[in-house]
Amino acid sequence: MKRIIKILVLLSTLLLLASCQGGNTTNSKNAKTQKQDIPIIKEKSVNSKNDILVVYFSANDGVSEDANIIKDYLFADMMELVPTEPYTKDDLDISNPNSRIIKESNDDTIRPTIANPINNIDKYNWIFLGFPVCQGKMPKIVYTFLEKYNFKDKYIFSFCKNGNNEIELENIRNDISALTDNTNDGQAFIYPIKNFNNGELVENITDWIDWCNPKTEFDEGLIPETVEVTETEEPDLSEGLSINNY
Repeated sequence: MKRIIKILVLLSTLLLLASCQGGNTTNSKNAKTQKQDIPIIKEKSVNSKNDILVVYFSANDGVSEDANIIKDYLFADMMELVPTEPYTKDDLDISNPNSRIIKESNDDTIRPTIANPINNIDKYNWIFLGFPVCQGKMPKIVYTFLEKYNFKDKYIFSFCKNGNNEIELENIRNDISALTDNTNDGQAFIYPIKNFNNGELVENITDWIDWCNPKTEFDEGLIPETVEVTETEEPDLSEGLSINNY
């Protein structure tokens, strides 16, 4: 009888060890997968109300890659700004002073029409706005978007490609503020613009998202603090709410 009990105990021990080894193998595979996955997805909050919108314009997907990372990381909705009159390759030739994109940049009256307008902008409280910078300015279709809708009390976090310096980015930020100041009962909250380089690491993009942190703060019923940025000082990611030419 004692021998049978010893055998049963031995079998139980072996089964337990096998189970532990199997679990360790699974965890190792999961860790490896998480490092390779792009982007690294957070667990969706049960309080998420899907009120985050990623809006971007890019004629050759230079910005769309970053936009998709932000969308997936925050489980947000996304919209690409599509012009009614599509841009051709020649239209986007920034080396040609007579190309369409250069003419639009130099003419502040031009507003390309949007082929896919948003019908439910009111449902979004947090907007991530992406665009490439051309001659120190946003593409004019982004101007159309910002003038078209009421952004009262909405939080706008902008990201871009080809931003040359902080002064240029601050000027664009001022343009966004002016373009969204179209109501008498309140304004949008315009945050500092983040420039992402070509081939930006996913971790750098998600770090910036965590600095912005709209999903977490909104779920907790909090309002993000105003972040002041100077030319020599970067936002403190620990205290804040943080591919080519066309």
